[in-house]
Amino acid sequence: MEREFANGKKMAYLLGLVLLLGLGLAGCAEDKPAADLGNQAERPALLYYYDGVITTEGDLLFPPGENEYQILLDTQNRQRYVLETENHFDPERQNSYGEALLLGCTFRIYDVQGGLQKELAVQAEGNVNDTVNFYFAADGSLEKSRILVNRLLTEGSLQVLDCDGNLLLTEQVLQPAEISQWQQGYANLTLADNFMNIVYDLYNYNAYSDENNMQGGNFFYDLSGQPLESAHKYGYFYNVYDEYNNCVSDYYVAAYEGPQGQFLYDVLDSNGQVLISGLNLVEHFSDSVFVVQQGFNRGLMDAQGNWIYQESQFADLED
Repeated sequence: MEREFANGKKMAYLLGLVLLLGLGLAGCAEDKPAADLGNQAERPALLYYYDGVITTEGDLLFPPGENEYQILLDTQNRQRYVLETENHFDPERQNSYGEALLLGCTFRIYDVQGGLQKELAVQAEGNVNDTVNFYFAADGSLEKSRILVNRLLTEGSLQVLDCDGNLLLTEQVLQPAEISQWQQGYANLTLADNFMNIVYDLYNYNAYSDENNMQGGNFFYDLSGQPLESAHKYGYFYNVYDEYNNCVSDYYVAAYEGPQGQFLYDVLDSNGQVLISGLNLVEHFSDSVFVVQQGFNRGLMDAQGNWIYQESQFADLED
């Protein structure tokens, strides 16, 4: 069961990377006045144009090239900024995948009209997609956005920066003598309105044959980087997707191992408070209601834990 739980964490982490699409590196920058975000509807929409960005009116804001571009959306799917990442490599050194080692990057944030708002830089060695990731705030503000620096395989630590490159926290996961036993190290940050959650996983080359060769955990912090206590020792954590409004919601699901070794799930709000505890399954979410299973019952439950529709999980003969 512990091995299944670890594999579940890894899968949730990889899914989290796809959903969150956070990329970037950070350092220091000069702020410029942002465009008026209240007039979003009056602006031309942005589209990806091969590896660049173009407007629906045909204005090529960022031509395709070597740099990476990401259109940043808030939880209402409104376009707020464009993130540009320019990676820097050492061609003489290789990472764990045999590719050129990442040394750092230049990281630029533009408004939706192409005006530069911030230019940031940081040095960090590792793999392109695993070392430093940018996480855009749910409310669309750069002030609440955060940058996760994964130094697990070099210094045994995780760091969080704000969008001006200020260091908010350092979490020392490994002691120096322990670092060499790990060949892969992943970390993912979930950014809520008023808290952050970091999940990390470490593996060596024998991880799939021996569960002792895997290590993971997670941490909760407020947005300033101060540690927060969690209700359980959660194995993984993710933002719930709202299938009705076609966007991420203000709710989060955290998984943990129950007393009988089974998976259990809590539903948390954007402040990190547990709203529903001890669910056996959380499947779909739409417009403030969840499809869940709790004990021998299943059905529809609201965000306060009240049953809207309830039946036995043995309602079908095949159950």
